[in-house]
Amino acid sequence: MLNRVLLVNKRLQLAVMVYSIALALCMTLANFIIQLTLLNVAQTANQPKSLILILGGLFLVFSIAVIFGFALTNRIAGPIFRLGSHMKDGVEGKKIEEVKFRENDYFAEVLTPYNALLRKLRDLQSAK
Repeated sequence: MLNRVLLVNKRLQLAVMVYSIALALCMTLANFIIQLTLLNVAQTANQPKSLILILGGLFLVFSIAVIFGFALTNRIAGPIFRLGSHMKDGVEGKKIEEVKFRENDYFAEVLTPYNALLRKLRDLQSAK
Protein backbone atom coordinates (compact mmCIF):
# COMPACT_ATOMS: atom_id res chain seq x y z
CA MET A 1 0.00 0.00 0.00
CA LEU A 2 1.37 3.39 -1.01
CA ASN A 3 1.81 6.06 1.61
CA ARG A 4 0.38 9.16 -0.06
CA VAL A 5 0.30 12.62 1.42
CA LEU A 6 -2.92 14.36 0.50
CA LEU A 7 -1.67 17.91 1.07
CA VAL A 8 1.88 18.24 -0.22
CA ASN A 9 1.80 22.04 0.07
CA LYS A 10 -0.89 22.57 2.67
CA ARG A 11 -0.93 26.37 2.55
CA LEU A 12 -1.21 26.53 -1.23
CA GLN A 13 -3.71 23.73 -1.59
CA LEU A 14 -5.98 25.04 1.16
CA ALA A 15 -5.90 28.53 -0.35
CA VAL A 16 -6.84 27.16 -3.77
CA MET A 17 -9.69 25.23 -2.16
CA VAL A 18 -10.94 28.32 -0.31
CA TYR A 19 -10.79 30.42 -3.49
CA SER A 20 -12.54 27.65 -5.44
CA ILE A 21 -15.29 27.35 -2.85
CA ALA A 22 -15.72 31.14 -2.76
CA LEU A 23 -15.95 31.22 -6.54
CA ALA A 24 -18.43 28.36 -6.58
CA LEU A 25 -20.58 30.14 -3.98
CA CYS A 26 -20.49 33.34 -6.03
CA MET A 27 -21.50 31.43 -9.15
CA THR A 28 -24.30 29.69 -7.27
CA LEU A 29 -25.55 33.00 -5.91
CA ALA A 30 -25.38 34.56 -9.37
CA ASN A 31 -27.30 31.62 -10.83
CA PHE A 32 -29.94 31.98 -8.13
CA ILE A 33 -30.27 35.71 -8.82
CA ILE A 34 -30.46 35.13 -12.56
CA GLN A 35 -33.11 32.43 -12.14
CA LEU A 36 -35.22 34.72 -9.94
CA THR A 37 -34.78 37.56 -12.40
CA LEU A 38 -35.73 35.41 -15.37
CA LEU A 39 -38.77 34.19 -13.48
CA ASN A 40 -39.65 37.79 -12.76
CA VAL A 41 -39.08 38.72 -16.42
CA ALA A 42 -41.38 35.93 -17.54
CA GLN A 43 -44.07 37.22 -15.21
CA THR A 44 -43.76 40.92 -16.01
CA ALA A 45 -42.68 40.59 -19.70
CA ASN A 46 -40.19 42.90 -21.39
CA GLN A 47 -38.94 45.09 -18.60
CA PRO A 48 -35.48 46.55 -19.40
CA LYS A 49 -34.74 46.72 -15.69
CA SER A 50 -34.54 42.92 -15.55
CA LEU A 51 -31.93 42.83 -18.32
CA ILE A 52 -29.85 45.38 -16.46
CA LEU A 53 -30.05 43.23 -13.32
CA ILE A 54 -28.93 40.14 -15.23
CA LEU A 55 -26.00 41.92 -16.89
CA GLY A 56 -25.05 43.58 -13.60
CA GLY A 57 -25.05 40.23 -11.82
CA LEU A 58 -22.91 38.63 -14.51
CA PHE A 59 -20.47 41.55 -14.39
CA LEU A 60 -20.26 41.26 -10.60
CA VAL A 61 -19.55 37.52 -10.71
CA PHE A 62 -16.96 37.97 -13.47
CA SER A 63 -15.26 40.78 -11.50
CA ILE A 64 -15.08 38.68 -8.34
CA ALA A 65 -13.64 35.74 -10.28
CA VAL A 66 -10.99 37.97 -11.86
CA ILE A 67 -10.02 39.49 -8.51
CA PHE A 68 -9.73 36.06 -6.85
CA GLY A 69 -7.79 34.76 -9.83
CA PHE A 70 -5.29 37.61 -9.76
CA ALA A 71 -4.87 37.38 -5.99
CA LEU A 72 -4.09 33.69 -6.14
CA THR A 73 -1.94 33.61 -9.25
CA ASN A 74 0.04 36.62 -8.08
CA ARG A 75 1.07 34.77 -4.94
CA ILE A 76 2.05 31.70 -6.97
CA ALA A 77 3.57 33.15 -10.13
CA GLY A 78 5.41 36.02 -8.44
CA PRO A 79 7.83 33.87 -6.41
CA ILE A 80 8.49 31.52 -9.31
CA PHE A 81 9.18 34.47 -11.61
CA ARG A 82 11.48 36.07 -9.03
CA LEU A 83 13.49 32.87 -8.56
CA GLY A 84 13.75 32.35 -12.32
CA SER A 85 14.88 35.92 -12.85
CA HIS A 86 17.60 35.58 -10.20
CA MET A 87 18.79 32.30 -11.70
CA LYS A 88 18.93 33.87 -15.16
CA ASP A 89 20.97 36.81 -13.80
CA GLY A 90 23.36 34.35 -12.14
CA VAL A 91 23.82 32.39 -15.35
CA GLU A 92 24.56 35.64 -17.20
CA GLY A 93 27.29 36.42 -14.66
CA LYS A 94 25.48 39.28 -12.96
CA LYS A 95 25.85 39.74 -9.22
CA ILE A 96 22.72 38.52 -7.52
CA GLU A 97 21.49 39.20 -4.03
CA GLU A 98 19.46 36.86 -1.87
CA VAL A 99 15.85 36.50 -2.94
CA LYS A 100 13.05 37.85 -0.78
CA PHE A 101 9.37 37.02 -1.10
CA ARG A 102 6.37 39.00 0.04
CA GLU A 103 4.82 37.94 3.33
CA ASN A 104 1.92 35.94 1.85
CA ASP A 105 3.74 34.46 -1.16
CA TYR A 106 3.68 30.73 -1.72
CA PHE A 107 6.76 28.53 -1.98
CA ALA A 108 8.53 30.24 0.92
CA GLU A 109 9.93 26.82 1.84
CA VAL A 110 12.08 26.99 -1.33
CA LEU A 111 13.51 30.36 -0.40
CA THR A 112 15.73 29.27 2.51
CA PRO A 113 17.55 26.47 0.64
CA TYR A 114 17.90 28.68 -2.47
CA ASN A 115 19.48 31.49 -0.48
CA ALA A 116 21.71 28.98 1.34
CA LEU A 117 22.88 27.63 -2.02
CA LEU A 118 23.55 31.16 -3.20
CA ARG A 119 25.68 31.88 -0.10
CA LYS A 120 27.58 28.60 -0.60
CA LEU A 121 28.33 29.48 -4.22
CA ARG A 122 29.58 32.93 -3.16
CA ASP A 123 31.82 31.33 -0.54
CA LEU A 124 33.22 28.92 -3.13
CA GLN A 125 33.89 31.79 -5.54
CA SER A 126 35.63 33.90 -2.92
CA ALA A 127 37.80 30.93 -1.85
CA LYS A 128 39.28 30.66 -5.36
